[in-house]
Amino acid sequence: MKSETLTISLEKSTQDSIPFYSPSQPFGFVDEAAHNAQPSLNIFELNSGFNVPYWYASEPITQIQQDENGCFLDSDALVQTLWEKDGAVQPPQRFVPLCFKAAVPHAGNYRVKLTLTARAEEEQLLIFHGCRCLAWKGSVRQGAVLSICFSVNASPIIPNGKTAAFEKNTLDIAVVGHCPALDFVSITPIEVPTIYLAGDSTMADYGAEYPYHPAACYGGWGQALDLYLDGSVTVCNHAHNGRSTETFRNEGHFDLIQKQLRPGDFVVIQFGHNDQKHPHLQAYNGYPENLRRFIAEIRAKKALPILATPIARNVWTEQNGKLTYNDLLHDHAQACIALGKELNVPVLDLHQAAMDEIIRLGRDASKIYYHQGDWTHTNDYGAVRAAGYAADELRSLGEAFPDYLPLIQTVSASSEPWKPEAALLLEKPARLAGVKDPNGTEEETAAQDHQAEKDGGDALARLLAAVQSACGQSV
Repeated sequence: MKSETLTISLEKSTQDSIPFYSPSQPFGFVDEAAHNAQPSLNIFELNSGFNVPYWYASEPITQIQQDENGCFLDSDALVQTLWEKDGAVQPPQRFVPLCFKAAVPHAGNYRVKLTLTARAEEEQLLIFHGCRCLAWKGSVRQGAVLSICFSVNASPIIPNGKTAAFEKNTLDIAVVGHCPALDFVSITPIEVPTIYLAGDSTMADYGAEYPYHPAACYGGWGQALDLYLDGSVTVCNHAHNGRSTETFRNEGHFDLIQKQLRPGDFVVIQFGHNDQKHPHLQAYNGYPENLRRFIAEIRAKKALPILATPIARNVWTEQNGKLTYNDLLHDHAQACIALGKELNVPVLDLHQAAMDEIIRLGRDASKIYYHQGDWTHTNDYGAVRAAGYAADELRSLGEAFPDYLPLIQTVSASSEPWKPEAALLLEKPARLAGVKDPNGTEEETAAQDHQAEKDGGDALARLLAAVQSACGQSV
């Protein structure tokens, strides 16, 4: 295995020039020019997940420099230059990510080690791998050197909007901060268990636009789970927007997981949000039966299934000026718990954990954790919080499930709280008003996929009432 280790030093003394990734260059940084020259870099699931909004595609925002500490960009200066060109500041503080990409020889699990130097005081440095999977967050003093190690998975995935699997034969690292310098990267194949995630949009990977802010993007809790693990396992997220227990199988996502499963791997299954919108996928018919089938097939591979209840929405009803929480997912959550007891499968009750916190904070205070105008889908702050629920639930399993101890023991101590800060979505500046979206739409795909959820709690409640009425049930 040691002979397969890829070691990259990015200091000026060892690199004649700043490397940029391309088909002929097996490792390097990714900027706007690379995105424009290589269309495959714009499939977010196969890359870092960071990209500029379409109106900035021709703007040379990412300006990477090099010195004895490695390669870096001065995010504050780059963002300030952009705002000056636009003639308007889009607060609060936002960041340009330093994105690095390296080819790997085959699908599988890898241990990544990196070293960076904080060229400025970093109050909240973020390190992502893969498609914006958060591996580390914390503060670093100016001049300090940070060395960290984390484990990643590279394997085929069916991207959003595609019908076939794409090979994922690269690893991505993105560092978000004021002015961090990436100095050293090593990538080594390893043999460790993998946690596969099967679920819907609340668990899924999302891209993010930059200049980046954690509140101005979508984030699924599967993207933040690594933050709570010690590197003894990897996470492979196959969750997708809009999927139910039925469509996740019919579109090939579960088959792709099955092809990769090895004895001792884990599969976390979380559905319900989209099942409940269909008469034949209610809590008393198709939903638990589809979960039962997933569990049987996972066990047939000598892998270990885990159920997760659907995470609660921030949905309330108002009557006579009084707000009352509206638990639209109660039945599906209870069906999931009952099936876990019946089949002796551990259940992560994310529904109860999220609902308790939403009720504690209240409707309006909870909004900071959700995408702007959305009642269901979290931003990056909410994703980290929800992944914390999953970590807490895993810890609580204790010795009740001895076969799962290899996973339970990898769950590290709770991450430091991440204080949320509000931010609006990026807006197109007047100087670029004539720039058209090359995809022919002014709305991002995720926003369109999530429109039913953004119409508000009352509209969603009416939809579900109509479904249950067709089934002869009542809400």
